[in-house]
Amino acid sequence: MRELSRICGAANMASMGYERPRHPMDFLTNKAALGFIDAYLNDGQWGEWQYLWKDGGRSNIPIKQELHGEIFNGKIARYITYAGGAGLYGMKKAKGIGVYLEEPSDVAPLHYWIWIGKWIPWKKITTDIKGYYSAAESTYGNGKVVVFSSHPEIPPRFNASVKEYFGLSIYGIPRLCI
Repeated sequence: MRELSRICGAANMASMGYERPRHPMDFLTNKAALGFIDAYLNDGQWGEWQYLWKDGGRSNIPIKQELHGEIFNGKIARYITYAGGAGLYGMKKAKGIGVYLEEPSDVAPLHYWIWIGKWIPWKKITTDIKGYYSAAESTYGNGKVVVFSSHPEIPPRFNASVKEYFGLSIYGIPRLCI
């Protein structure tokens, strides 16, 4: 049996995409979604994606997750690096093997900014993935697919935060703080 693992944005592409797309990027994600795993995405552009758009490349936000299933030899809780990944839901064939136990916006707050003669934090960005699946497994054809919406391959940095500043993100995208 072949095994395919996907992480973060690649997990989005392996999914069914957004059940109810709202933002132009949601529609682009849906066009690229491959449906390897029958999960929908809870990954808001104005919430979870802000952890991607504002990442300078060294944030490594630790989010506690419960992992369970045969690949983890039972049930364990681990801190795994978060960078804007989706909460997965709506699976019928796939099996959830990880659950977010914390909310990124509580662990490492981000803000929208406003100009009033100088830039100041205006409003806290909120996420809503606590309780959603962070990892899932399924079969596809003759193989097995495992997806992680966070980054188990990157060690988390405790007391980490995203440094909010203007300039380019790690992806070369201008970091707009609004």
